[in-house]
Amino acid sequence: MGERARLGGAGAHRAVFAPVESRARVDAVVRRIGDAIELGLLSDGEQLPGESELAGRLRVSTVTLREALMALRQQGLVTTRRGRGGGSFVSLPRLPGPERLMTRLRGWSTEELRDLGDHWAALSGAAAR
Repeated sequence: MGERARLGGAGAHRAVFAPVESRARVDAVVRRIGDAIELGLLSDGEQLPGESELAGRLRVSTVTLREALMALRQQGLVTTRRGRGGGSFVSLPRLPGPERLMTRLRGWSTEELRDLGDHWAALSGAAAR
């Protein structure tokens, strides 16, 4: 069974590229694609859709998408190659998981951390039930 099928199939893959509805669109795109990479929904070396197509799927401008891709490149989550056979490709991070997590969490606001705690509390309660 393929990695994508094991992790939720095409439905989960489609959710990664669903439209972004946030005011902070660059951050939302970075978080959406970054989370998908961290969770294994996007595989190492997988080519992302072209800029125009991806911007259309996420319903953001190509300028917004390019800024997000630049941030993802700086985080080491995406590499971009030019020319024939080029594009943007998923690149698994080199930092160990706990260090990546701490780096990401340091950038979150208190409100975002509270929301994360509420989310996990709800999931834990539902799972226990």
